[in-house]
Amino acid sequence: EYAKELYNNFEEHFWQKGFAAGFREFPKAMPENDWYFDVDSGPVLAGYGAAASAFGVGAARANGRFDHAYPLTAEAIVFSWPLPNGTLLGPRIFSNATHAPYLGETAIAFTLTRQPVDGVEIVKGGHLPALVYLVMALYLIFGVALMFEAVSMFKRRSRQILENSIPFAKTQFGLWLGLIIAGVVLYWMYGFLTGIVLIVCAQLLPKKLRMFTVKK
Repeated sequence: EYAKELYNNFEEHFWQKGFAAGFREFPKAMPENDWYFDVDSGPVLAGYGAAASAFGVGAARANGRFDHAYPLTAEAIVFSWPLPNGTLLGPRIFSNATHAPYLGETAIAFTLTRQPVDGVEIVKGGHLPALVYLVMALYLIFGVALMFEAVSMFKRRSRQILENSIPFAKTQFGLWLGLIIAGVVLYWMYGFLTGIVLIVCAQLLPKKLRMFTVKK
């Protein structure tokens, strides 16, 4: 009963919902601190506290307030920024890379696994805020842009390979190597001028076959 009273008081003064949903770092009566940052609270944006909302997931779940836990969890997931190697970039940024690189991930895992005790009233529902859809749209745009860049890079590389094709590559390599060796031997036996001529000639190989001209 006391925990419920505390949470209701917390909701009244700290819960904030609009474009995003989350807990404030400071009470609503202190709007002068809506933009703030320190090592414990993390960034505070428009009143929303990063740490307050992250740990608020556990508080909401423990008190059966899944109408709060649902949007908070969705926001935590979209802002975790999963990388191809399985790393969660968001939590890793807010962790100490030297002493506690997994602090952010373990803290979120802890909050996401809190369960209400028997007898606590369960409040379901909740809606995804617009911020979740915006971040997902940005992920999609970023991913599509990467795919287009990969295709474009492949096409550019294909044109370069065709433009820079080397006919009789093994033969030209043999000629180049022979000129280098002969130049070094003649340089050692007969002096600088005799050998350097062959070494300079070797720089003219390999000859490339320009198959077509790319319009620029």
